[in-house]
Amino acid sequence: MLALIKKILYATDLGGNAPRVFNYAVSLAKSCEAEIHLLHAIEPLGHTGRTLVRSVVPDKQFDDLERQGLEHVRNAIHQRLAEFAQRELGTDDERATLVNKIVIAEGQADTVIIQQAEQIGADLIVMGTHSQSTLDRVLLGSVARKVTHLSTIPVLLVPIPAES
Repeated sequence: MLALIKKILYATDLGGNAPRVFNYAVSLAKSCEAEIHLLHAIEPLGHTGRTLVRSVVPDKQFDDLERQGLEHVRNAIHQRLAEFAQRELGTDDERATLVNKIVIAEGQADTVIIQQAEQIGADLIVMGTHSQSTLDRVLLGSVARKVTHLSTIPVLLVPIPAES
């Protein structure tokens, strides 16, 4: 029995190679008559950053600033993703309807990608991967590597060439 691909989760950091990776999601969506869900993960402020800010800003004020700032960032990224999709898909009615939803979620990128894919019932995750040195992979890992190891949903990794 052939695998049916009806929902594709396209995870992006909106980097310079986003159109190249998105092109694969679009091509698959058109071929399979599938829909695309665009996802961007907002990484939370780290412990050190929080500690530094809290040392000069009262807790209540920090919480308000964080909530307002996060909402502003969410709206700005949503707008960028909507413009990106429109620019990449053009005005062709068939292509313009491929993107079903835009999601901006807060958390560690690998965890967010897997959770969102499961939540929407994605049949495939499409994302780019940067080539890294052996030391980077050992010490830091990469979002793509973590997703491929932890996801039960198939993942299509599109190689992103190193920037010169």
